[in-house]
Amino acid sequence: NLGIQFQWFVVAALLLLALDTFLQTKRRRRRAVAAAATTATMLLLAISCRSAPRDKQGIALYNGGTQLLRKDSLRQAVPPLTKPADSKDTELRHHARFNLGLDYLVQGRRAKDSADARLDSALFRYKQILEVAVADSDARWNYELALRQKKGGGGGGGGGGGGGGGGAGGSGRNQSPNPAPSPNQSQAPKPVPGMTPQQAEAVLNAAEDKETDVQGQHQKKNVPTPPRGKDW
Repeated sequence: NLGIQFQWFVVAALLLLALDTFLQTKRRRRRAVAAAATTATMLLLAISCRSAPRDKQGIALYNGGTQLLRKDSLRQAVPPLTKPADSKDTELRHHARFNLGLDYLVQGRRAKDSADARLDSALFRYKQILEVAVADSDARWNYELALRQKKGGGGGGGGGGGGGGGGAGGSGRNQSPNPAPSPNQSQAPKPVPGMTPQQAEAVLNAAEDKETDVQGQHQKKNVPTPPRGKDW
């Protein structure tokens, strides 16, 4: 019967058409979901790429404390450097801890009676840095220098803890604290602007020269007066 065959042909064609329509609708939905997922990913990337807000008040305190440190006003530099050392601004916190440790380290090298307390403070600050930035060779050098100073007065040479910018590293160099490296951002805190390792060494050498002069004066006072007259 041609009529029945034609009816079956029409039914099959309608089924194929319905199936094709269903598949096309499903593909469109998938593309829409994929486009939405791509948009969400781009939005998350844009949010994550936004720079974190800077701690402007902490930066101002840090710069003031660093200027005092450069002027050798070590005790006065401690308060303005202490608050930024706990800032949520990671870069500011890193540099503040470094310069605060440098301040305590220089004080510890100069002090006689209370050197251990200052050296302990320097060790604490540099340990905070190394717990976050293990590869910071300048912080490691200053940490080891403070440790040697506390154990035995910071005797001669000694390797380890070198590296880093500014000519750090090597067993033949003088034992002088390293200043913090300058950050790249223009609005970032300026750690010891212009201070090189040689200038940091000069600060320490000046303190050692003063101590040597004082010891020399004491020795001159203790030298007995030579006897007068003939000695036979």
